[in-house]
Amino acid sequence: MFVSNTKASNNRSFTALFSSDNTPPEISGPDEVNVTLNEKTHFYITSTDADNDTVTLDIEELPPGANFNSSTGHFEWTPINATNITLEFIATDTKNASTVLAVVVNMCKCENNGECDFTEFVGDSTGSFRVVGCNCSEQYEGTFCETEILDACADEPCYDNVTCTSQSNPYGFQCGPCPAGLTGDGQNCYGKC
Repeated sequence: MFVSNTKASNNRSFTALFSSDNTPPEISGPDEVNVTLNEKTHFYITSTDADNDTVTLDIEELPPGANFNSSTGHFEWTPINATNITLEFIATDTKNASTVLAVVVNMCKCENNGECDFTEFVGDSTGSFRVVGCNCSEQYEGTFCETEILDACADEPCYDNVTCTSQSNPYGFQCGPCPAGLTGDGQNCYGKC
């Protein structure tokens, strides 16, 4: 008789298929992984079996740019695109009892040296594949820092009636002198004491 059992705790999902006279193998690995487009990440999947059966590790579907060594449990991945994937590992014992570990993927695809913000999600934050937000440099904006800001003076960063000049290398702006009777750097102007 085969029994199917699914349990979830701490966002981890395990599904076990086994006969009532055999205990399914245990499988361990990360609950979730933070990955960045075109950067390598790696981790290990391990398994044990209460009945001391030999356990085989496998992966449901190998993502593009990934390798999984079923002998050592070493998973290595350099994501080459941000396509929605499901990352599931399977431990199967010699009596065909199996357990599946689903790993949540937090994908960063920031452009133009934007920094990944793995605490903020873009779109659905409840699935097994989540896209994270970006912190952009002053020169870029957009969800993934994809848009170059061509005019650093567009937000009028200088004091009222002070000339602003955009710079491209290094990116930024230069404020002219403060109005007559005021002192400062042109961005912040103060009355004389």
